[in-house]
Amino acid sequence: MTELDRDIALALLKRLREREVITQEEYIAACNSRVFDSRRFQSDVGPENDKAEG
Repeated sequence: MTELDRDIALALLKRLREREVITQEEYIAACNSRVFDSRRFQSDVGPENDKAEG
């Protein structure tokens, strides 16, 4: 998962919260979970992408 994927997922979570599909507590818990921890994400540009090009 890349940082872009993370940003998209967080935006979708926000929309779910706005539509009251999930509670504020669930939204906060999801945003703070290790799934969305930025230290776990690969950069959108980096060595893994260089390998794909060449």
